[in-house]
Amino acid sequence: MPQLPETRAGKTPRPHNRGLLGNGVSWGGTPHRSDVRDWCAGKWVLRLLFVFSVLGFIDAAYLTAEHYLGRIPPCSLIGGCELVLTSTYAAILGVPVALLGALYYFGIFVLLFFFRETGERKFLKILFASSVAGLLFSGWFVYVQLFVLHATCLYCMGSAITSTLIFLGSLWLFASSRGSIGA
Repeated sequence: MPQLPETRAGKTPRPHNRGLLGNGVSWGGTPHRSDVRDWCAGKWVLRLLFVFSVLGFIDAAYLTAEHYLGRIPPCSLIGGCELVLTSTYAAILGVPVALLGALYYFGIFVLLFFFRETGERKFLKILFASSVAGLLFSGWFVYVQLFVLHATCLYCMGSAITSTLIFLGSLWLFASSRGSIGA
């Protein structure tokens, strides 16, 4: 192990579970209670983001499969799935929006995996930027459903909620990691 310089009143920094992934440095003593609490909360947020990305992927993949099979999924709670899923807004340049959503959620999952494995902040930055884009696209599609088509797709609203939760979780991770994870 390389020698660490003595600094800050002669104390040598030593590793401990500081930061979201336990790869920070403490200046002597034991970890602060708030560091341990942040570390545990960060692990839970990361786990929830994995769950949300999988749920979003399943939802979007299901809609993609139904699109290519030429079927409209049942929408028993609220009507409107058929109108939303067959509208001109359901595809971008001939590519179903659901397929783009499945790719988005898969990308979020991959970024979460790389961030968890490496702790590199660059993956967290890309995750956060991607979640902002996902939130903006979801906001647009919710607007289109409610105010242009005047119809609601339950599956699409579920995806919008999932995207919002991913944004909030990645925002929390990004904000709480500032200064505690190496850039």
